[in-house]
Amino acid sequence: MKNFLILFLLSGFILSCSSDKNTPEENPIYNPEYGIWQERENPPVEFELVQTFGSEDATSKELIGGITAMFTDNNQNLYVLDDRLSKLISFDKNGKVRWATGSKGRGPGDFENAWNMIWDGKLTIYISNIARSRIDLFNLNGEFLKTLSVNNEKLKGVNIHGFMENKMVVSRSISGSFAKEFFFINPDNPDSISSSFIVDLTGELNIPQGMSWFSNVSILEDQMVVAGISEYSYSFYNIDSTKTKKLTRDFDKIMRAGFFQNDNGRAIGSMGGLNPILKAGNEFYIATAAWPTNIDDPDQYMKDMNSGKNIRAEFRNTTDIYDQNFQLLYSIESDEFINQELGLISHSDSEGFVYSINFSPYPHVKKFKLSKAEY
Repeated sequence: MKNFLILFLLSGFILSCSSDKNTPEENPIYNPEYGIWQERENPPVEFELVQTFGSEDATSKELIGGITAMFTDNNQNLYVLDDRLSKLISFDKNGKVRWATGSKGRGPGDFENAWNMIWDGKLTIYISNIARSRIDLFNLNGEFLKTLSVNNEKLKGVNIHGFMENKMVVSRSISGSFAKEFFFINPDNPDSISSSFIVDLTGELNIPQGMSWFSNVSILEDQMVVAGISEYSYSFYNIDSTKTKKLTRDFDKIMRAGFFQNDNGRAIGSMGGLNPILKAGNEFYIATAAWPTNIDDPDQYMKDMNSGKNIRAEFRNTTDIYDQNFQLLYSIESDEFINQELGLISHSDSEGFVYSINFSPYPHVKKFKLSKAEY
């Protein structure tokens, strides 16, 4: 994809956000701009392509149109939520389609603006459906089970992120900020909130009311990890709101979203940013990011775009590899929003394989084995 700038024209519609105001004791992990292996002539880590899921000439049942979320079960079966085709698709570890279910609509088992999907690690898939207005449950055979009945006003329209200590982690945005309130609920009693806390990364920014933005949030080894908004950082939280550590890198290219408003409306534009960090086997962690190379002021860029100027944002991206202690080892940088060879690395399974989302020359998923190169 040539340009991944995303514009959201708003008229009272509030996007979710995420952030970081809590300052408990933490373990800072500082990394320089580049890692200890960066000067090696060849990459010290190899990505071996194991399997591709999806095909350009596949049948309608097998085709992937647009990947919103994915995960693997304990047997390395892959589950892909495809909002463009309004389907939930499952492949076995060899790339063969096991089943596909769903169609566009708002009835039981239908999908419309399905934004995220999480798995409880057992038998149930949870899907944020119809622009976060409901959470639908499916089993691992693709059978629709039910829609969660939520009456608590605080929990309506929330984002879903994963599970910590058998509690579902959900969040809601706070208007006019880079802040998010996280709730920990029992999925069997979704109106019951066991605990909650707010993370705020707004800082000195003045964000118009009715507008907000979110950083990427993931669950990693029973901790919640919040990516930075305008800096290269990952903050790790326990379920009791304790920040256990903060991973940073001396890298000043990460750019926050841009904002624009006038009498005719409001708009927000993504400038790339940090993606969720994930674990790859027992040796590595992987983080990815993208940033614009021809934009200095994100708000001015949004103003120019809304005045009719056609300015193409140009991007670079990085795939950063850390050791098990979060020491930066090596960075793979390339042009475009996503590394065209690796794709956007978005998931890892229990066997240490990593999975990436790819859009060119057609939407598909790649499965890699990550290992140290031999010299």
